[in-house]
Amino acid sequence: MSSVAVELAQRLCDAMNSHDVERLKVAYCDDVENSDPTQVLNGIDAVLAYWQGLWTAFKDLSFVVGPGCVGDEKARANEWIARGTHTGPLTMPDGSAIPGSGRVIELKGMSYFELRDGKVHRQRDYFDVASQMTQLGLVG
Repeated sequence: MSSVAVELAQRLCDAMNSHDVERLKVAYCDDVENSDPTQVLNGIDAVLAYWQGLWTAFKDLSFVVGPGCVGDEKARANEWIARGTHTGPLTMPDGSAIPGSGRVIELKGMSYFELRDGKVHRQRDYFDVASQMTQLGLVG
C-alpha cells in the first residue's frame, strides 16, 4: 500500500477515535460523497454532522482497522471493527431518533475510498444493518 493510503487510513482512524470533528474534516474533500447501506451523504457538512451524531449516540465509539487493507494514492479499501455503547439518541436517516439503550455493539464492516489530493473524495461503507439493529435490540 502506498504511503498516502497508509497515512490517510491512520489519520481517519485517529480522528474517528478522538471524536474530533476538526481532525476528521481535514481528511475529506469539501465535495465528498459518502454512502452506506442506509443513506448517501453529500458534502463535508453532511459527513461531519453524521459523525457528530454517531459520537453523541456512542460516546465511547472506537474503530480498529482490520487486517485487510489495500490501496494506493488513488483508492484504498479496508476492513474495520466498530465498538461502542449506545448511550445517547441515534438519529436515523429519516430524522427519527432511537433513545440510548445501554447496549454494547460490535460491528464489522468494510470501506472503500476514492482519493483526490490525499483526501477522501468518495467513500462507500458496507456493514450488516440487521446485525446492528439486532445488537441495539430493535429486531429479534
